Amino acid sequence: MKIIYFFSMLLFLSGFVSFAQPVINKVQYAFTVDKGIRLETDIYFTDTVAKYPVIMMRTPYPRKQYVSIANYFCSKGYIMVVQSVRGTGGSGGRMMPFINETDDGLSMLDLLTERSWCNGNIGMYGSSYSSFCGLTLGAAKHPSLKAIVNINGWVEPSIIARPAGVNHLMMNIPWMLFNYSNGKLIPGKYNADSLLNTVPVNTMLKGYGIDITLDQMQEGIDGLNKDMDYRNFDVPVMHVTGMYDFTKEGTFNLYDSLRAIIKCSVSS
Repeated sequence: MKIIYFFSMLLFLSGFVSFAQPVINKVQYAFTVDKGIRLETDIYFTDTVAKYPVIMMRTPYPRKQYVSIANYFCSKGYIMVVQSVRGTGGSGGRMMPFINETDDGLSMLDLLTERSWCNGNIGMYGSSYSSFCGLTLGAAKHPSLKAIVNINGWVEPSIIARPAGVNHLMMNIPWMLFNYSNGKLIPGKYNADSLLNTVPVNTMLKGYGIDITLDQMQEGIDGLNKDMDYRNFDVPVMHVTGMYDFTKEGTFNLYDSLRAIIKCSVSS
């Protein structure tokens, strides 16, 4: 009986060891990009002795909300890099939606490729704005960018921010309030009806301590990426969207643009 019990314990322990999750470490690091701007970044890893493929997500939203995603990818053999874009999450510079993401993203691909723990294979992951941060790099032909997961993302911001050339106030205003207040101004923290009745509309955010106008936000994105040459978009992309996603027009626009020149498949 003792022998049977002993071997039963060995089998249990061996099973426990085989299913044990790797220890995942996290360090916070500031990467320096153009003009000395420092971008705060969380790096998740199991070890840095070997070389690993890297998944990068760049976001204007709090990095801490992506811990479970980072842990999942690390458990599958990746290093996960979650970075706050300019003017958010402690990163330097000013948050100007979309404007700096191409240059900063390419700089990050270079910086990550140089790291001893990166094996030269980098994928971009994220939804909405984070998807844009990956997709805007798609035609750059960076040798380290190997794949992009696009969840409700877009390449041309004006498609979702200014449909038919008109400001999408119900989307732009809550989004700007959230990001320019570092996540403090959420629906319920302000009177939306009163805000949307403010005139002139262009300066409606000044009452909340936000000095950027709608015109300033839009002047940089009108036409942004409209000249992207999709023939150079040689990175595999997985597109995900849904019938009721308010950014689906941007996702489908990208899919149709790529489908016109390369082979794509559709699943439901």
